Amino acid sequence: MLLSSTCRSSTTPTPLAAAFLHRHYQTTASTCSSRSSSGSSSSSRSSSTRTTSPSAPPKSLSSTSVTPFFAGSSTSTSSSWSPPIFIPDAQTLYPLSAFALPQYLLDSGELEGVLLPAGMIQDRIDKIAEDLLLNLKMSHSSRSSDLYEVHLLCVLKGAGRFYHFLFDSLRRQAQASRTPLLIKMEYIKVRSYSGMQSTGMVDVSGCKLDELKDKNVVIVEDIIDTGNTLRKLVPLLLSHHLASLRVLALFQKRVLSSQGLSKAGKEGEAIPNLGGVGFSLPDKFAVGYGMDLEEHYRDVEHLCLLSQKGIEKHLGKKE
Repeated sequence: MLLSSTCRSSTTPTPLAAAFLHRHYQTTASTCSSRSSSGSSSSSRSSSTRTTSPSAPPKSLSSTSVTPFFAGSSTSTSSSWSPPIFIPDAQTLYPLSAFALPQYLLDSGELEGVLLPAGMIQDRIDKIAEDLLLNLKMSHSSRSSDLYEVHLLCVLKGAGRFYHFLFDSLRRQAQASRTPLLIKMEYIKVRSYSGMQSTGMVDVSGCKLDELKDKNVVIVEDIIDTGNTLRKLVPLLLSHHLASLRVLALFQKRVLSSQGLSKAGKEGEAIPNLGGVGFSLPDKFAVGYGMDLEEHYRDVEHLCLLSQKGIEKHLGKKE
């Protein structure tokens, strides 16, 4: 890092910088260890110096580590899935005026600011597609067929934008690596929200589930909030005797129920078949990049936080 010691001591690193520094400490320790093992006995003193482990990262670094927020789910911590990017509760928002947004949104006061720019989201989707391709290759290695078929199941409407960018990225990466992958597009509509609250009831329509028998299916979801939708949808799909099932989510809110915990804080039913997750978000209402409130804001280019004015404007119509 090209920072003076003065800068390092007086500046608190951002979460992304902290994650980078933490990886830097680990890489340095590994490199030093390998060098020392190959050194001769005549240079034991210098080897000993090199093998000395670097000091542990400051507490400010470890406190911002990008740990997945889904307690009880072992699939998400697998080495084949990269952990979600952690967005702190007190994350500073980007000003709306810094982005090309419709003027009526800039003037309305319905959005607080931009939480995640579209470019950052799309770069993260590229990584999720890379992880998915690796998982599919691992599954395909034990099969006799040269062509591996996967059905991407889009949960409408919120996941639409994530889904199509994921599809294109997966297709490009498969072609670039000469992976014989056949991707089929499927769509399903799952209704579980009324306003800002999950109803706990799931209404499924669209895809003919019987046609997924013996197929490799990947559910593509926009956000895991309470997790109730997936806890009902996954068993429903599995009852149709799929060959395999994975769940991808672009966002996950840090609420107890989405982490596999009950409201009382006790370990409960984990999110089933959970694979890759893009971002771990604070428990705030986000819209844009395909996500809505009462069918508004889906077309907003970036992920934004909704202001209290925006919430009251749309939910007030039902009162």
